[in-house]
Amino acid sequence: WSSELYPKLILLNSKSKGFATKFNSYYPALKAFVDSKEDKEGFLDRLEVLQDMTMTNQDNVQRQINELTDLKLQLDTKLKDLDADVTKAQGVLSSDGTGKIDQLKNEILNTQKSIQDDLQQIALLPGALNEQGFVIFKEVYNLSKDIIEPVAQTAVAAYNKGKEINNSILEAEKKAEQEATEKGKSALEIEAAKKAAREAIEKSKQAEIAAAAITKTKEYDLTKVIDPEQIKKTYSAFAEVNKLTAEQR
Repeated sequence: WSSELYPKLILLNSKSKGFATKFNSYYPALKAFVDSKEDKEGFLDRLEVLQDMTMTNQDNVQRQINELTDLKLQLDTKLKDLDADVTKAQGVLSSDGTGKIDQLKNEILNTQKSIQDDLQQIALLPGALNEQGFVIFKEVYNLSKDIIEPVAQTAVAAYNKGKEINNSILEAEKKAEQEATEKGKSALEIEAAKKAAREAIEKSKQAEIAAAAITKTKEYDLTKVIDPEQIKKTYSAFAEVNKLTAEQR
């Protein structure tokens, strides 16, 4: 019914606004005609046209009102019929009839309760996951710390030995450069002397780097460092998350 009513209201409003606009356009001329006797005849002619437009507009408005009144009467009749149908349907579906409406009401209430319970579980989930996530972080840190520390110390030992050897290379290059310069060697000969000094130390010290790392590694037996109980504890922490999501899915 709204698809019938709205266009009529829009048309009625449009016609009313159009008439008001047209009347406003007449106002300056109307005032001039009143002030001038010479234009009185022309004023009467234009006033007659305006009166005809007014009558036509009134007829249109009345026709629209009549149509709206008729539409209202039709709607009232249809609504009464609908009320009667609804009352009849409720009687059929009620407990006195088939009982379906009571069944539907119970299903809706149960569904609402189920949704509410799910929402409560979802609301609790982030806090529970955050708490368990912190537990997992601590367990993983404790487990990995026992593995990382020995490896890190082994790397540090090799790094320190490498740093020591690098300093030796720089000193050897500096000494070779000084000796070659004192002997009046050319730039190419000086660079060759530095390269020979560097390679000699690298060759002699290469075994020391590997030996330093191996020596430090032997100090640690990772199978002894890692506690099997710690691994079980870490695994259990992850299992708790699975349990949480299963409870609150």
